Order: sequence, then C-alpha cells, then structure tokens
Amino acid sequence: MRTSELVQSLTELGQDVGLRHDPDYDPDWQSIERRILWLLRLSDVHTLAELEDFLKQATPRAREMLAEFVRLSTDRGFTPWALPESVVEWLWVVLRRTDAETISLLWYADEIVYALNTLIGNPVPADEPEAT
Repeated sequence: MRTSELVQSLTELGQDVGLRHDPDYDPDWQSIERRILWLLRLSDVHTLAELEDFLKQATPRAREMLAEFVRLSTDRGFTPWALPESVVEWLWVVLRRTDAETISLLWYADEIVYALNTLIGNPVPADEPEAT
C-alpha cells in the first residue's frame, strides 16, 4: 500500500476533503493484517490485482464518499486520519455495502462506525438524549 500510486492518490484525496494528515505515519503491519487482509479474505479477494481493480472502479466515487464520511464522523466529534490502509478499508466497506456486524469487528472508533453504517444505510443506534 505504501508504494501504490493509486492508493497514494486516494489518500491525498482524503486529505483534500478533510481527513487529518500525519507526515510521520509508519504502517502498523499487524493492524493491516488484522483488518484489511481479514476484510478482503472475507470478501474472497486474494490478489493485489483484484484490490487494484476495485480501487480503480471506486475512484470516481471516492471524493464524494470520503467527504461525506468526514462530515459524518466530524459532526460526531472525531476527524479520522488519512492513512492509506484506512482509506482503502473505508472505500471497501462503504462501496461493497458491508453489514453492521462486520464493521463492528473492525474495531473502529464509535464515530467511524456511525459514519460508515450511515453511509451504507445500515441501522445505527439513535442518539441518546442529553442529560439536563
């Protein structure tokens, strides 16, 4: 993911629409294996070519999807980071319409879970009324 020009351009697009930038980012390979490889295997994707084909098809919709993702999560008080593997995961989850249970297994912050499920149309818990 670090060397893919396509992933890099999608990550930069995420930054353009409001995802936070971390110039010192160093990938956590355990996190990548635990989340994205698990997610891709679950979807019966086994090659980089298959993932790249998906990303090429996703590119025209990426700006709008990521912008709405940023808006939804930021409205909840959290702005996600534009990390290459995260951008790929979020595009995959939303555009492949992943179910809420699978999203919960990816161990995202609550704000990210809410944003992803909202974009997909999965059920999301109602906001709790504020205490007075």
